[in-house]
Order: sequence, then C-alpha cells, then structure tokens
Amino acid sequence: MIDACINSLSLHGQFNSNSEVIPHFVNFIDALYYLLPSMRRQFNRIIYDTQIEMRSFVLSNNFQQTLSHLRQDPAARDAVVRWYLFTKKHCVINVEEIKEVCMEAGEVSYTGLVGIDIYSESFYLFSIGGSVFSEAPLIVIKHGENSFSVPNICGLPGLYPLVPRYEASEKHRLEAYMAGGVEVSPMPLNSVQAQLLLQQAVKFNSDYWAFRKECGNFFRFKPTHVDRYVFHGFQIREEDVPEKLRTALRNDV
Repeated sequence: MIDACINSLSLHGQFNSNSEVIPHFVNFIDALYYLLPSMRRQFNRIIYDTQIEMRSFVLSNNFQQTLSHLRQDPAARDAVVRWYLFTKKHCVINVEEIKEVCMEAGEVSYTGLVGIDIYSESFYLFSIGGSVFSEAPLIVIKHGENSFSVPNICGLPGLYPLVPRYEASEKHRLEAYMAGGVEVSPMPLNSVQAQLLLQQAVKFNSDYWAFRKECGNFFRFKPTHVDRYVFHGFQIREEDVPEKLRTALRNDV
C-alpha cells in the first residue's frame, strides 16, 4: 500500500460548533486505527502534517481549543486520546519543506501551507470530513506548474478498496469436516482476529498468507469477490505452505 498523509487543509472551519465535529472526528480516528496492523508490519506509513495544528475545525476556535473541548465530551473523549497516541507513537512526522499549495475538489478549492511532498503522487490523503471538499474521493493538488490528483479518505468506507477486508465464509467452520470425500479446512478465528491477521498477511500470487504466533498455525486468505477487495480465510497445514514463504512467515512475526 502507498503512504498516506493527514490532510491539514481538510480543516477549513467547516463546522459551526464543536459538537458538530464529533461524528466526523470519530470516523477519521477509526479509519486511522484501521491501518494500524499493516503499519506495524511497515506495509504503509501515515505522514503527520503538523500544519494541521495551525488550522481550525470551527472558525472561532483554534485546533487545540476544539480538541480540549471534545476531550470533555464523553462521545469524543476516547477519540481525542487515540488521536494524540496515534500521532505521537505511529505517525511519521513530516520533515518536508513547508509549501503553499492549492487543493481542489470539484468547484471548491483551498490554499494554504502544507508539509507534504507535493512532487510525488505516490500517496493519498486522510481528511477530516464535514464538507464536500473534505469528503471528495479525489483531490487535485496544485503547486507551481505541478498538478495531479490523489485519492482522499475520510472514513472507513473509503479505505475498503485499498485494504484487504475479511468476510467469513459459511464453508469454513470452527472445525475441519468432510464434504464429498474432501476435508474442508477450518477457520477457528473470529472476524476481528481474522481481519487483524489479514492486514498483517503477505501477498503471494493472488492470495494472502499469514502465520499466527499465538496459536502457531498458518492461514490462507483467498479472494471472495472479483469486483471487491474482500477475502475469506482458513487454517492450513504447515506442509501446504510453500517452503520459502513458510520460512519468511515464521521469521517475521
């Protein structure tokens, strides 16, 4: 997966009150944490553009004032704590030169200082929703003579085409069983465990393969739909994993 950058220009005073911020901020935080398993495997990074701290959710309040207010609200307190933990522990702090750029989505545009490498198209944006601009699936970035489009994410649905998603199959039960004289492999993991494992799995041909240290077993995830990035999974015997892949999975846990 390509890197993502927190879009500082997605804050442009689009909210009328701090309470309006809550559902959009919570969705934004949930999307960030959805990527955490693959980030721990260094499959992707999230760049923290510190310029976001210079902007405002609500025009009458600065960035820190709004977060302080949200921290007092039970509906948003956890999201604020997770924001600080994520940006301090898991993000790559931007070290790029600060540049003035224009970002456009349809007929809406915003210009401001950002700290992203605008000379590279190999990233996408993570935005805080609440406006047509912030929730646009594609944003055009302009700086000088450079102009290109990048994907924009503001919640979990936008991530689904980019991150493999687990979907349980009725065929694979908790225990192995025989069907038509053939053993059907089991799937002892619940959906949460399987999703986390899938995001840490290694792609080999069209499937994803993983080793779960907790149980010492190998798993294989196969595409479920031809038109969606969705996979079902099952436990496999060690001898059914290609030797080089088996060794790599065991050594990278």
